[in-house]
Parts: sequence; C-alpha cells; structure tokens
Amino acid sequence: MALKALMLRKQINDKKKQLEDLRSKDAEFVTREAELEKSIEEANTDEERGVVSEAVEQFEAEKASHNDSKASLEREIGELENELSELEAEPAAPTGGDPAAPKTEERKEVTTMETRKKFFGMSVTERDAFFAREDVKDFLQRTRELGKQKRAVSGAELLIPTVVLEIIRENIQNYSKLYKHVNVRRVPGKARQNIMGTVPE
Repeated sequence: MALKALMLRKQINDKKKQLEDLRSKDAEFVTREAELEKSIEEANTDEERGVVSEAVEQFEAEKASHNDSKASLEREIGELENELSELEAEPAAPTGGDPAAPKTEERKEVTTMETRKKFFGMSVTERDAFFAREDVKDFLQRTRELGKQKRAVSGAELLIPTVVLEIIRENIQNYSKLYKHVNVRRVPGKARQNIMGTVPE
C-alpha cells in the first residue's frame, strides 16, 4: 500500500507542476486579448478587419484549448487525490513483531496530511502576484473605504478592473444560480452595462 501511495503522490506532483505551467500562461492570454481589442478598434479597412477576425478566431481556439487542458488536469488531480485519501484511510495491515507498529504507522499518516490552499484555482504564488497588482490594490482599497463611508455605491465609484472581471467570468457558472437558465454570449470590448438602475425597496 505504501508503494501505491508513493506512486500516486508522484503522479499528483507531476500533474500539479503541469497545471502550474499552464496557469503561468494565463497572463499571456490576457495580454493578447487586450492587444486584439486594440486591433479591433483600430481596424478601418475590410482587409484589416479580415486579418483581425482571423486572429480573434485563432485566439479563441487557443484559449479554449488552454482552458480545457487546465480543467482536464484539475479533474485528474482531484481523482488521484481522492484515490490517495481512500488509500490512506484504509487500516494498515499488521506486519508482525511489535504490536505497536500499526498504531505508529497510522499516527504518521495522520500527521502528513496535505493542506491545499487555493484562491479561484490560483497557486499561492499566483494569488500573491494577483493581489500585488496596483489596479487590484486600488480596487480593494476603494471598496473598503466605500463600505465604511456609505452603503449606496453607483457609477464609476466601483469600477471593477479587467483582471478581476476575468476571474468573475471564469467562476460565475460555478456560483450563479441563473447561469444555466440563460443564453450567454461573450461581447468583446471593455464597456460596462447597467443591468438595473434604481433598486426596489
């Protein structure tokens, strides 16, 4: 059982490393998306629009493949971790000799349990880099100040940075109760749309 657990841990660590490599490319996609948005705004002729349209299609395909690869790795890691947890939960077989040996082994396994810390799928390094961004710092500071000063927030007082919107878009289908009941269509650009003006009492 110890050898199988060791093999599972090795597979988990390898796949986590692959996942971190993929997540390190997320910033590249954000940069490319911003460049494409700028190209769309600057395209004036039909030829330029055609070139931009091809670039957008290629980008969307690459980003979808990238996200699928991340999701697949996360699913595989979850399955391996569940299998490892079940394996570690099984009682150790008696090995003979000292009758206290199985208890010692069980105590060791309890103390070596891993604690996973994730923030919307980010590693600790990625999370720290996210909160170190100036626009994210300003947004969070502004939000705290508004929460202390007044309850009503409107207009540009609480403009959400694009990098924060990306996290919201990626996770909204996991947390929204309405997502599965509506047709969703991505619209390029950075405009903000007011969904509801005056909130009823």
